[in-house]
Amino acid sequence: MIIGIDSSGFKGEVAIYGGGNIEVHTLEYAEDIPGFLDEKGIKPEGFEAIGVSIGPGSFTGLRVGLAIAKGMAKGRGIDVYGIPTFDGLLFGQEDGLYIPVLHARRGIVFSARIKKEGESFERLIEDGVYPLQEVLGWDGVFIGNALERYQKEFKDRKKVEKFTIADGVARITEMAIRGMGISAVKNPETPIYLSPSEAERKRMGDFDILPVSPQEIPEILEIEREAFVEPWDMRSFLLVLAEGEKCIVWKVVKNGIIAGYLVGCFYGQKFHLMNIAVKKGYRRKGIARALLHNLLKYLKKKGDVIEVYLEVRIHNEPAIELYKMFGFRIEAIIPEYYKNGDDGLLMKLPLSGIQ
Repeated sequence: MIIGIDSSGFKGEVAIYGGGNIEVHTLEYAEDIPGFLDEKGIKPEGFEAIGVSIGPGSFTGLRVGLAIAKGMAKGRGIDVYGIPTFDGLLFGQEDGLYIPVLHARRGIVFSARIKKEGESFERLIEDGVYPLQEVLGWDGVFIGNALERYQKEFKDRKKVEKFTIADGVARITEMAIRGMGISAVKNPETPIYLSPSEAERKRMGDFDILPVSPQEIPEILEIEREAFVEPWDMRSFLLVLAEGEKCIVWKVVKNGIIAGYLVGCFYGQKFHLMNIAVKKGYRRKGIARALLHNLLKYLKKKGDVIEVYLEVRIHNEPAIELYKMFGFRIEAIIPEYYKNGDDGLLMKLPLSGIQ
């Protein structure tokens, strides 16, 4: 038996898949899924695997869904498979060109433009956070919970109004454990949020992300020295700035103060993310996440970058968890990568989707 869970939207869904049959139940709260299964006499000991949607979707909902899946699997030798929400949404649909739309916040949706052929999903526009008005200009069939939230805007549009996600999550999980090449993340650690939570946005308040000028390097250096054991020097920053459009050097300005920055460069079809740092007093306010979110959105729209990669100290757990949250995966350990002898981790994120 395979269980599929979706908690990316307004309610919770659970699919029970076994013996060629599948049944899907919608619950008011995703937290009720374990109790619901128990009431039906369905025990975790009988699960072959658990599939769960890992994003995009509700910040809180995704965390709850993954926690439920991990809780039921813990200590029982059951694998959890993280399935991209949009793949689960579209799996049971006919072949065609689709625009999944999930409500994110007022006037903003999680969306993509996806060509479905059989059991494959080609991202023509990558999963991301987009203004609703921009998405309404895309060509395709709309599907997702934003249709309910924005009925007026989607009136007279081509759309699919009846759909489930947990059904597709369960079926994709079944294919993944059979080794059939379906995209999935085995035993995921964090969901793919794509957007800061509402609480984080409130803490952050108003800020701007802008290019750094040479005159601002001394202020950037102060943050660099606060944040890193082996900080860059003035020359290193100036060399990157001198590369022009080959590199990105962005700052976050909040209340007239540079609160953080990001540095990275293009190498062919790959982008090397070299540095993200946040000023003391502005940490844990979602600034690093905002920088990373805006970078990935920019690279996806640019269209010619297929992968982002970075190196991070093996002991820098906050940074590693941040990168995992956005879908980066550890590719290798680099022995003694840093001057002080610390090992580094090579992490990569393919922009063509989760593989």
